[in-house]
Amino acid sequence: MMLDFRLFLVIIGGVVLICTGCAPPIQTIEIYTNGQPKFAREYKVITNGLVKDSTTVKLIKYHRNGMRQYHQEIINNQANGQYFSWHSTGVKSAEGRYLNGELSDKWIWWGKNGLPDSIRTFRNEMLHGEYIDYFGNGKPHKLMEYVENKKYGYYKEFDENGKAISIEEKPRKPKSNYAVSGLYYYPNDVIEVAKNQTPSPRGELEITDVNRYYLNQERLTVEQMGRGYAWLDTGTHDSLLEASQFVQTLEKRQGIKISCIEEIAFRMGYINQIQLEILANEMANNPYGQYLLNIVNEDFEY
Repeated sequence: MMLDFRLFLVIIGGVVLICTGCAPPIQTIEIYTNGQPKFAREYKVITNGLVKDSTTVKLIKYHRNGMRQYHQEIINNQANGQYFSWHSTGVKSAEGRYLNGELSDKWIWWGKNGLPDSIRTFRNEMLHGEYIDYFGNGKPHKLMEYVENKKYGYYKEFDENGKAISIEEKPRKPKSNYAVSGLYYYPNDVIEVAKNQTPSPRGELEITDVNRYYLNQERLTVEQMGRGYAWLDTGTHDSLLEASQFVQTLEKRQGIKISCIEEIAFRMGYINQIQLEILANEMANNPYGQYLLNIVNEDFEY
């Protein structure tokens, strides 16, 4: 194979320096006995003066059935950059990043069924950050936090069906990073359950005690909110102001109201357009009422 080098001559004080650029990457392939590819290596050939050197920059290994097994980037003869691997069926099995030969940042592993198996976070090849193990059905099982290979916190919050195992009111040392948002749906017997509650050590009737009753009765289920949700505390003057500004920004930028109960009732079919107009006219002299009237008057498809 011919290598296309660019040659430069620089004369400084009678000394000739020979500098060359590097050719396009060269790829070599190693084959299994069944004819399928085993390894594919990509090299960059670099010439320093008259000495040629080759550096592997990418390594791909294959399963015997021809499916990719892993893909690794290499810089300065060390694993650097993204790493990917796959099961022999073609389902992704791992994704992560190396830095100077060491595990770095977040790594994710998947089972053969394509569901998450575990998550680890590294810094300088030490566990540092989020650490999660999953059940075979993809539900979280063990959730931990590490700082430089030491457990910072440990919690097992959910069973394999996604049900909460414990619930606490404002714990000093939380068992998890999950918080109850305050949105509940109760059956009718919650009235009697609430009547039988007694004040907590804080001297207050706690909604957590009601939830714990259903937990002990194995009647409590939890829906985990994913990305795109925002949970805002409003328990202090500062947090109340921050929440108000957050809502104000979204409403102004998007031109829609958040949790407008009249609009929700209309969209859900609980009230009709005439009923919505009656409600809107009662508040026609303020922006909220004007917003409802706009919905009434517009040919709006939801």
